[in-house]
Amino acid sequence: LQTERDRAAEELRRQQEEARLQAEAEAKAKAEAEAQARAEAEAKAQAEAEAKAKAEADAKAQAEADAKAKAEAEEKAQAEAGAKAKADAEAKARVEQQAADAAAKAQAEEERRKAEEALRIASEERAKRDAQRKAAQQAPKVDGSLPGVNDGSAPPPPKPKSNPFTIDNLLKSLDGG
Repeated sequence: LQTERDRAAEELRRQQEEARLQAEAEAKAKAEAEAQARAEAEAKAQAEAEAKAKAEADAKAQAEADAKAKAEAEEKAQAEAGAKAKADAEAKARVEQQAADAAAKAQAEEERRKAEEALRIASEERAKRDAQRKAAQQAPKVDGSLPGVNDGSAPPPPKPKSNPFTIDNLLKSLDGG
């Protein structure tokens, strides 16, 4: 009977030891599962935080790149507008200078033509006066061969005509009157 009790007590201790070992194994497995779940949750949270930070950094970089590109485009457009305005102004100045040169050339040509005309007219007048003077000088010789009436009065000397084509009048006409 004693050995049966000892055997039953031994069996009970063995069963208790197995139950304790099984409980420890279950507790250890549960703790490991919880630790793994916690680690996975932390890894997921960290991955989400990193993804969010990367997305924000990418968005900021894109915004900065867009702003820089816009500023460069505006600067380029402004530079092109300035260059176009300068080119337009230079072209306008060239056209105005050409017009002024053409007007000055036309005026100089007109003044040269007027001066040539005035010289031609003065030359014709001089030739006419010379012809009249020669005719007047030859007339007394012809008249001298004929007996003339001498009434004692000599013809008055010819009055010098005022010549509208003198150098002074020419210069006045070139200056505009």
